[in-house]
Amino acid sequence: AGTPNLKIIREINNSGMKLNFSQKINGKKSHLPLLIKLSFLDKKGNFVKFKLNDSKLKREHFYLFTKSQDTVKVLINEINVTPSFLRGFSAPVILETDLTVKEYVHILLFDNDPYNRWDAIQNLYLDCYLNKSTISLLCNSLRDILSDNKIDFSLLALFLELPSRNSYENLFDIVDPIDIYLKRIDLIKSIALNLKDILEKLALSLFYKKIDTLEFVGERALLEKILKYLILIDSKIGMKIATKIAQSNNMTLSIAGLKSLCLTNKKMALKYLNNFYQKWSNNDLVLEKWFEMMS
Repeated sequence: AGTPNLKIIREINNSGMKLNFSQKINGKKSHLPLLIKLSFLDKKGNFVKFKLNDSKLKREHFYLFTKSQDTVKVLINEINVTPSFLRGFSAPVILETDLTVKEYVHILLFDNDPYNRWDAIQNLYLDCYLNKSTISLLCNSLRDILSDNKIDFSLLALFLELPSRNSYENLFDIVDPIDIYLKRIDLIKSIALNLKDILEKLALSLFYKKIDTLEFVGERALLEKILKYLILIDSKIGMKIATKIAQSNNMTLSIAGLKSLCLTNKKMALKYLNNFYQKWSNNDLVLEKWFEMMS
């Protein structure tokens, strides 16, 4: 039992492209049926038509992988293409590929599959931990995304969430949890300093929308993520918004403001935490959140 590890490696030569698939569970070969949905993006970000073995020419294909290893021939007219694997998280696996940092950026900016875009930025965050040069590429991409008025707010909130501490720990054989935590915070600060202007602008825009009503769930989630970035770099605008929403009658907004304040100004946070307790002391479920923040 366990989660399958799916590996997809490209083999490109004069005759075209091949995809080499392999799967293992707990280090042992497995033969689970894995449904893999895939497409290819050209250098302009457009989806291109292709064939898998003798299939029809389409922009998107499903491949049912039922062996421990297999090779599939890809017939495609374009040369410089970026694969979009496992679209829609079509199979519950741990995916390993040979995608490069630049290809992850390309997927993040041009893919229309929300899961693949999220997975791309997660991999970029992880690479930033190992390679400082990736931070500038990531920040430039995030600036473009944050400037996109059409993007879903809930999805954007997910894009701003770094991988878990466990994900970073998995990069190393020997782990210092405190060092991992501090470097993760430093990465958030680096991104925040690079994007301070646009993060502050977007935070103000969301704040003045009065997003305390039911239909603004995505906007509230996004504001919470943005405030985390701004508070860590002592942004005056971020601090002002956090103190304002910490007093909101909307519990979600109030908690978002309090969690942000807890990241830096402990004395100020304690004042607003006490007010929060007085307001919600009759609600046991809400008080669980209060205990979590107090800890």
